Amino acid sequence: MYDDFPSGMRSYLKAYGWHFSKAMCDWAVSMMEKEDGNGKKVKITPFTKEQVDEMLKKYSVDVKKKGGYDYVYAANMCKADYLGSSVPNEQYAALYVKNVCDDPDAYDGIVFTRFYADCIGSGNAYNLGGDDVMGGWGYILRILKGESPKDVLASMPDKDFDKVSEVVGNLKATNLTRQQRRRIEREFKTVRR
Repeated sequence: MYDDFPSGMRSYLKAYGWHFSKAMCDWAVSMMEKEDGNGKKVKITPFTKEQVDEMLKKYSVDVKKKGGYDYVYAANMCKADYLGSSVPNEQYAALYVKNVCDDPDAYDGIVFTRFYADCIGSGNAYNLGGDDVMGGWGYILRILKGESPKDVLASMPDKDFDKVSEVVGNLKATNLTRQQRRRIEREFKTVRR
């Protein structure tokens, strides 16, 4: 089973377990869409972690099993798929997040595991990992966690270096802060091969 993981998945799981990191959550949420009034798919304007925290506080909803950024992902999934329909407003969205994350018979990591299962089911598991996020993001996450960029880049095969180059070239398409994007771009420029 683990032999079929996308490249970088084992490293990701060692760092975050079966939970969303900020970067993985940002990436997953950046692809979420909902239908507009004309039935056209449009990208959602995602909730930030701060907005989700504020929504939970506003409605006195205490999520006990937040699991990294799992609850932020759950809030955005609700926004994309249910808010304004079966979930009529933000108060019920806050309750949805609690129900998903604090499900009493759920196992630790259920939110990320379901996301990964959806990626597999839609045929996108390897887009998640080896090619886009895990391969490229796995290395970038190591840099963001403080590992020397030179060491990280030196450790990767040419095919992964090319993937990282592509990811670094497209950082504006992510929800990373400008400061995080600049840091990655600056570090990457100093160690180009």
